Amino acid sequence: MHPLVIPPVLERAISIPMRLSDDDVFLAWTGIIIPSAAAVASLLVAAISVRIASRAKEIAENSEEARLEAEKHREFFERKLRFDAALKSLYLGIAGRIEALRKHDALARTVAFNLTRSGSPEMTLPSRPPISSLVALIAAARLDAHGGDELEMLEVVASVAIVAAKEGELEPKRDSPADRGARLSQESCRLEGLLHGIGHWREASPSERSTILNELRLEI
Repeated sequence: MHPLVIPPVLERAISIPMRLSDDDVFLAWTGIIIPSAAAVASLLVAAISVRIASRAKEIAENSEEARLEAEKHREFFERKLRFDAALKSLYLGIAGRIEALRKHDALARTVAFNLTRSGSPEMTLPSRPPISSLVALIAAARLDAHGGDELEMLEVVASVAIVAAKEGELEPKRDSPADRGARLSQESCRLEGLLHGIGHWREASPSERSTILNELRLEI
């Protein structure tokens, strides 16, 4: 027989297709395919879980940042409302002092006229309205102030009001209607200037506020 000739028996064996037995198929599924599929599924679940956890953390951090930002805006808005309310009280306090000074001047004129008619050698005028109430309103506004510009403005307002009050004080024996009228006019003008200055300062930009305060300082 030629060495390259395949025997008939072997040829028939090769022509029969090879098939796995049922036991081999079962072992293949249980030993290789199912564990591999389970491992792949576990990896997918783990990857999805990590992604979900990462996304949840990101959402939580964004929510916390948004909450803190909203809280900051709320606190700023409430503080601004309180400071505006303090400024309104200060406006009324300045206006009230101007009115009190004018009433005092009218009373002083009446007293001086009566003393002159009576021939009294000395002239004793009623005490001027104290500035303590206005200073208290400025101090109360400082409690709601936030930032150097607001505190600086209140400091300038207090200085102008105190200086104007001191210069408006009169010595009873040296008083005259002309001097009293001049001092009243000067103090009233300074206080009215504060009213306008505070209003302009509140509406001005940060760069303009320094100029407004410098103009108010000229009254000191």
